[in-house]
Amino acid sequence: MSRFQTLIRICRLKMGMEPGNRHAPLIQVVIPGWNHRLIIELPFRTLPKEIRDAVDQHFSETPLEGFRCFAEVNMDADRWEDLVFKKWELSDGKQD
Repeated sequence: MSRFQTLIRICRLKMGMEPGNRHAPLIQVVIPGWNHRLIIELPFRTLPKEIRDAVDQHFSETPLEGFRCFAEVNMDADRWEDLVFKKWELSDGKQD
């Protein structure tokens, strides 16, 4: 499995929607380099604390604008369920 650093666009933070835990938030993300049309939902808790804090602050200040960051992702995955995210990083520009 090859991982490449790629842009992750966090479109939305959904509160209380994680399956099996009604109170845990999810994030909706798009990975333009993998499939720019597919919105994927990930548990917010899986993000590193630095990214969670930045996302939380961003959406509390500007809830209608997306957030950009980077992560290493196995871009050769055939299905979104097979994607693996590692080494998350903040980007310089936060808006879509």
